[in-house]
Amino acid sequence: MTTMRIPTGASLRLLDAVRDGLLALVVVLAMAFLAGVVIAVSTLGPLDPSVPGTGTPRPSAQAAPPAPHE
Repeated sequence: MTTMRIPTGASLRLLDAVRDGLLALVVVLAMAFLAGVVIAVSTLGPLDPSVPGTGTPRPSAQAAPPAPHE
C-alpha cells in the first residue's frame, strides 16, 4: 500500500506559490474579460431595434445632405 507524503518545507512553499499564481491569473483574466464587456457595451450601446434611438447610427455619424446650389 502506498502512503501519501505530506509536503513540508520548500515543496509546501512551492505549492503555495503555484496556487497563488494561478489564482492571480484567474483574477486578471476575469477582470480583463469584464473590462472588455464594459468597453464593448459602452462603444456599441444597446442594439435593440424595438427601442427608439437604438440599433441605428447616431445622426452625427451620418453624412449631411449636400447643400442646394442657388
